[in-house]
Parts: sequence; structure tokens; C-alpha cells
Amino acid sequence: MRDVVDIACSYGRAVALRRSGSLHGWGTTYENGQSAIPVGLDDVVAVAGGRIHTMALRADGTVSVWGLVDPVTQTIPAPPAGLTEVVAITAADNNCLALRADGTVALWGLTAQTFQPPTDLANVAAIALGRDHGLALRRDGSIVAWGDNTFGQTAVPANAVPARAIAAGIGVSFAIRNDGALVSWGTGHEARVDLMPSDLGPVRQIAVARTHATALLPGPAARAWATPALAWSLASNRNAECAWSIAAGATSTFLIRDRSLFAAPVLHAAPVDVTCVPGGQALFAATISGTPTPWISWSYLDPEHEYWGWQSVPADGHHNDDGAGTLTITEVPAEFDGRRYRCWASNNIGNEILTGEVRLTVATASAGWPAFLTQHFTPAERTDPTVGGPQADPDFDGLCNLLEYAFSRDPRSAEHSTPLDFTGGVAAPSFSFEQPHAVADLTYALESSVDLRNWTEVPFTEYTRSATAVSPTVDRIVLELAVPPPTARQFYRLQVARP
Repeated sequence: MRDVVDIACSYGRAVALRRSGSLHGWGTTYENGQSAIPVGLDDVVAVAGGRIHTMALRADGTVSVWGLVDPVTQTIPAPPAGLTEVVAITAADNNCLALRADGTVALWGLTAQTFQPPTDLANVAAIALGRDHGLALRRDGSIVAWGDNTFGQTAVPANAVPARAIAAGIGVSFAIRNDGALVSWGTGHEARVDLMPSDLGPVRQIAVARTHATALLPGPAARAWATPALAWSLASNRNAECAWSIAAGATSTFLIRDRSLFAAPVLHAAPVDVTCVPGGQALFAATISGTPTPWISWSYLDPEHEYWGWQSVPADGHHNDDGAGTLTITEVPAEFDGRRYRCWASNNIGNEILTGEVRLTVATASAGWPAFLTQHFTPAERTDPTVGGPQADPDFDGLCNLLEYAFSRDPRSAEHSTPLDFTGGVAAPSFSFEQPHAVADLTYALESSVDLRNWTEVPFTEYTRSATAVSPTVDRIVLELAVPPPTARQFYRLQVARP
């Protein structure tokens, strides 16, 4: 629905106010027709909803109410005589509260006589209504509360003022201070103060219902909270990114979105082909923007079963789709070779995006040390241990031929950078290096020492090993320590040997 400027919602129903002043209702009407719009009501400027009724503030400052039927008299309790010049309305349970332009208020309904506002209440700028208590925000930022105080909902704390907005629920009250901080008091029902997130930060708007409360944050974004049995959050609701107003019903929250913030998905970086080793890791990534943030999902086509067509990536222990454009495939089986992948993105705004196909190649093992010698040395050099031997260093860069092979380097071209990179810092060190793809005739052992004299091999249980293909013939290996070094001073080295 478009052009909505206000919404009232409650038990299984909602009434939306369009920019034109007309109303649209839907949901359960029960026996009183709360969501059935009266004929001729087309000059509305605000709406509010209680448990069994709906209110509308008209452009002329009068109020219309429907659905609020007294079970004894079968009549709608009438607003106070001469109620005009109304500038704001609110409703809760089976009662109505209105704010006049002169800063006074009027409360009526089926049980309103049990908690009428103070007779001297004046200079009011905003109003809120709970099931059996009311709040008034004065123009000076102070708050007046009245009604039932069983749960402390009318005991306004000193830190709630000066306030710029208020809200009320069942046995609970809220205020947004001038600095944006949200303050809550009262321990009644599901939206009570002890359930409010401690890291909420500044708040633009608060909406309270029977089962939960929702705060509209800067950004815009929204968060909600409730009892543990009903707890849920709008943090992952991407539509909240465009919300400029919120409303809360008994068990639901409505967002009025600002379409001027909408932006169709845009592809900034497409995924590329990936080559990895059997048992290694493959990473496909696409960078896609849009507002709201697009939903991104991946699919694949198996070359052995193309008649199945494109399939969503399965939850098979190998595929991890983060929903944000990255697909990680771990412990890649050899049979994944030749699979094609693509991703789809949509935020229900504008065009969808379907990226081109990319290929996963699961490469075979390295040809080994003999092939390395054949590639880089002549037959005569291969028989000369001072040139083609494992310990020779024909390019004088400090790495012997065996290490040049172990780290996928050219033994005839000097390269003076260290082949073993250290990252991660002292608390969580990690080491990375390049090696021939799926090398089978070398062993690599991570060793540690505290004095550079006595070296011991680091157990496999103390670090993780991952492999990513750099090219069809080269892999990058990352060794990441799972536990911090045992002493403040610790040395590490990588021992390479031919079995």
C-alpha cells in the first residue's frame, strides 16, 4: 500500500491513513466493525486504535469513533460535549484520549471514569494511553502520569525528563528524552522495562503494544523486544532500513517506509571463477548494493546432472551462503569439479539481479619435484648438485632449490622477500605461504622454540590449516594458531622436508 502517512493497528486488524485523507481498513472486525470504515470519512489527519475500536481525527478538529460499543447500552460512548479543536488522539484497550489545541485533554470510554486525568492538567504537547493509565507530555518537557500504579507505571522517574515523546502500554510507560535516550518504567506485561535492550542507543520513535515494544532508531532502523517466549527483533528486517514511522498492534509491528530512500539493486563486483584443491576451500563473492539491503542467494548447476537445472545451494556441510553475497565452500570434494555457480539479488524494489555463471575447478595434484627440475634446469644442470641439487641456490636469494620448489618460486630468479608471512598479532598469530597445488612429495611442519636452539613441532590440534587456490598450480596455505603462544617470547619456523 502506498501514500500511507499514519496507521492504527490492534487485535487482528489495521486501519491505514492515506495522504489524501482517506482510510483503508483490513483484518478481523469482530462484532463491532472496527476495521470497517464509516461512509464519508475522507478528511482524516490521524488515526488511533484500541482493543475494540478505532478513532479518526478529522481536518476540522473533530473526532470520529467506531467499534466502541457499550455491552450494556449497545451504544458508542460519546466524546465529551463540544470536543473540538483536537490536534492529537490516542486509544488503548476500550478508551479514547484526545489533546486539544489549547493544551487540555479529554478522556472517555468504557472504563475511562476509573482513571480520569487531573483536573488542572494543562499546557500538554503530547499524550499516551495505557490500558488503565495515561501520560501527558507538557510543553516544558515534564511528564504527568495518572491512573493505576500497580506496576509503577505512573511513577515517573527523574531521569525521564526533559522528554520530547512518550508512549504507554499495559503496566509500562516510556519517554524519549531530548537527547534521544529511551527511559522506561513500570514492570507490567511483555514490554516491561527489564526486557529493554541495554545497547539501544538514541531513539526517534517508540511504539508499545500488548506483547512487545518497538523503537525506531536513527538510520533509519528498528528494534523490538518482548518476553523470552515472544522475543523477536527487527534487526534482520531489511524493510526497517527505510522506515520513517512505526505502529504496534497486539502482536505485530507496522512500518511506514519512505520510498524516496529506495534504490534498486546494483552489481558492483561480479563473482569470478575459482580453482581449489580437493579438501580445500573455495570462495565466491559478489558485491551488490541497494536500499533496502538486497536478499542474495546462490544456486549451482551440476555438469553431471544438468537435466536437474539450477539448484539452490544445499545445507550439506560444504556450502555456507551468508545471504550477503559470499558463498564459502569448505572441504571441497573432487566431484565438485566443473560445477557452475551464480547468485540472485532482490529487494523487491526495481529490477532483480542475476549474475553470470562462474566455474569451480577442483585441480589435480602437483607433478612434483622431478617436474620442477625439468621446468627450470637443463639436463646437464640437473646432474650438477651445485646448480640443480636440492641444497643449491643458483639465484643467490637465500633459498635453496628445495625451498624454491616448496614455496612455488622460480629458482632462476632472485626474490628476496620472505616466503612465510606472519599476521594476526601476538594474541592470535597466523602464518601463510604459497606451495605447489596439492603437493604430495613434501612435508610441512610448524615448529616453535623459546630459545632458537630447541625446536618442537606444534601439534595439529593447536592450529587450523586452510588452503585457497591462487592459480591452477599454486595454493596459498594459512596456518592459524587456535590458542595464544604459551610464553611471552615464542619463535616459529616452518620445516620443509622430502619424505
